[in-house]
Amino acid sequence: ARKNSQESLLTFLNCILAQPFPLPGETIEAIIMIDDKDKVDTRPVKLHRSAATFAHLDWVSFKTLFSKLSIKAIVDLLECLCAERKVIFVARDIGTLSDCVNAAYALLYPFDWQCIFVPILPPEMLEYCCAPTPVIVGVSSSSLPALGTLALDREQLN
Repeated sequence: ARKNSQESLLTFLNCILAQPFPLPGETIEAIIMIDDKDKVDTRPVKLHRSAATFAHLDWVSFKTLFSKLSIKAIVDLLECLCAERKVIFVARDIGTLSDCVNAAYALLYPFDWQCIFVPILPPEMLEYCCAPTPVIVGVSSSSLPALGTLALDREQLN
């Protein structure tokens, strides 16, 4: 049963990812597989993008984030974001870092992050990672040794 549910999820995600991101007010259709006891049934599902303007979604690319993280890691990331936990991205390449942090922020749509959000945190400002509030920040891997010396709450960090 677990294998079928994973196949269903992959089919659904592949169907969505194969389509261009819908413009405001547009609808896309995806196929979901429903695993009944004796048979597998497929059913179309319509996903509608609100006509409200969420301009930040128009330029965000999820490609880098999805190529760097597994599906499980993305689900864990979404869970951490929804629970308003500290999320610190670390990468060597600033472009990769920026793409991933901005895509993570956009994953919250239609919700909005109300706490500290800094896609590229300068090394001089690493203390922001210790803020007693949730954060989404991107840190260059060259700052990782300095980040390791900070008093971060490891239970809150993912």
